Amino acid sequence: MYHPNPGSYAPPTFAQSDAYYGTHARISGWSVMDSITTGNEKLNILVGLNGKSIAKDSYRPDGSHNKQTGDYYDVSPSFGINYTFNPRLAVYANHTEEFVEGGIVGSKYQNQGTTLDPYKTKQNEIGVKFKTGDFFHKVSYFDIKKANAVDVTKPGFTKPFLLADGEARHKGFEYTATGTLAEKWNLIGGFMHLNAKQKTTSAATNGKRPNGVPEWSANLGVEYKANDDFSVLMRGNYVGSSYVLNEKYGVPSYFTLDAGVNYKTSLNSTPVTLRAMCYNVTDKKYWAPSGNTLHFGGPRTFMLSAEFDI
Repeated sequence: MYHPNPGSYAPPTFAQSDAYYGTHARISGWSVMDSITTGNEKLNILVGLNGKSIAKDSYRPDGSHNKQTGDYYDVSPSFGINYTFNPRLAVYANHTEEFVEGGIVGSKYQNQGTTLDPYKTKQNEIGVKFKTGDFFHKVSYFDIKKANAVDVTKPGFTKPFLLADGEARHKGFEYTATGTLAEKWNLIGGFMHLNAKQKTTSAATNGKRPNGVPEWSANLGVEYKANDDFSVLMRGNYVGSSYVLNEKYGVPSYFTLDAGVNYKTSLNSTPVTLRAMCYNVTDKKYWAPSGNTLHFGGPRTFMLSAEFDI
């Protein structure tokens, strides 16, 4: 997607004097991929290259151009392999890299409005997929590396600075399963264990768990499908304990319950799927971490939607 340079951009009429159009970014790229399958169709190989260019400009409070804050370019490889022994057993491995735009620093930091440099994420994953009876299972191990942002306090400033320092590494394993329990009854669920650590130059953060990242998480859903047009869903969600402020404060684990129904009908001969969901059925009170920030967990919430097939 191309968005032209907007030139001078008048500041919005907010009461705050620091509310203005601060940065502009243009991202362009290219991608080449190829899939190779052997004659017996048991071995499948995927290889690819992705190039991405990120150009950034900053603007003054009066809307005039300040300077170009960055012009970055990188090429990221990706490849994967899948071998199917038989219709019930397959193994796979893959490696992916992605060049990601740096985030904009928020208002609680001294360097508000600046943007962090782009960074590259790298992910390796190996796993096995197999089927037992009417259930499909997947077990995988992953290792993800990405740039790490930390709070840095400097003398003479009332707010901390948000700066990139080292990397955050997320290693773990995941299990998922989906299948038929009995006639009209389906089940889907899984769990994940995540061993996450920061690797930084600061003793305050080095070796600490990234803020707001739980060690365990899981979900389990049961669906009753009365017929092709009507089904009922019940789902439980578990999020394990985590930390904020570099393991200074612990955030308790929590469990929420969701429920919903799907109904297929027609309106003036147009097929329509009606959905009703209730999230956090028991109105559980809990803390939901997001980085170094704590939020009240989502209360009991109802949602209605309609999907028209035209």
